[in-house]
Amino acid sequence: SSQESGVEADPGTMVGDVSLTTDLNPEVVHTIGYGSSRQAGFNSDFEEVNRYKYKIDWHGKLAMAGLYSTLESVKPSSTDVSAYDDWASGITLAYPVVSYITLEMSSIYNVRMNNVTSVAPSTEIEWSYDYDTWTSQIGTTFSVTREITFSTAVQHVERNSESEELTYQMNVFTADFAYTHAF
Repeated sequence: SSQESGVEADPGTMVGDVSLTTDLNPEVVHTIGYGSSRQAGFNSDFEEVNRYKYKIDWHGKLAMAGLYSTLESVKPSSTDVSAYDDWASGITLAYPVVSYITLEMSSIYNVRMNNVTSVAPSTEIEWSYDYDTWTSQIGTTFSVTREITFSTAVQHVERNSESEELTYQMNVFTADFAYTHAF
């Protein structure tokens, strides 16, 4: 590895992506897609990544909802790091309570499947055990002005794994001001 010699490798990035979006009716749109990339790796010089995705969105008069699922297969260049698959599926819902306040909800289920048979045992536990994470969130967005929004949310995260070190539950509260301007 070039990192062992003290020289940082720059593998560059190559990305290819194709998707097809179709209006099923004026309120329902769905998208199917595939992407492939070679990018800088987290624990290796580079990673080859293949992404498969499907998404369907509904924009009704009173609310908006979406369902999606993605599968990402990652193969690191280093033989010391295991290949893995990340699968995620989720649902989102947005309901405008009044013209300037929107209630937003989401629930996302992620699964990490490590291919530990492909490499020597890793010292990092995240690379050695599979785990699944369920994240649910509810919050509101308040339009202060056309360019400023204030958002609050409560999030519950629950992770399960064969390893007790990767298993946890937590609750998070967030409050954000955002300024957006189009130039």
